[in-house]
Amino acid sequence: MLTVLGQRRSLLALDLLLASLTDPDPLIRDAGVGALGALGDARVFEAVLSCLSDPTYGVRRCAQFALRQVSDERHVPMLERTLAGGQYNGFERHDLELALRAARERKAPEA
Repeated sequence: MLTVLGQRRSLLALDLLLASLTDPDPLIRDAGVGALGALGDARVFEAVLSCLSDPTYGVRRCAQFALRQVSDERHVPMLERTLAGGQYNGFERHDLELALRAARERKAPEA
């Protein structure tokens, strides 16, 4: 269900999707962060970024993919700091570098 809400880009579901990130079930957290990525709204960047510290590997990986979809030029410094932290390597580092590249290419929406 959460995945469908993200795919439909339903902003009405934003509170539900954000709440799913704290669910005890890692499958719910994984679906929630994936749906937030599919939603593609930069306002959820910090919530998605916080999932990089989730205890479950699958949730962290999904967050790395979702960051590509919710990042824009405003998030470049934070992504650079995250990468500079040095705790990521291999696929994780690669996916965060792709998120950083996407952020650099995507303009922030006009206020």
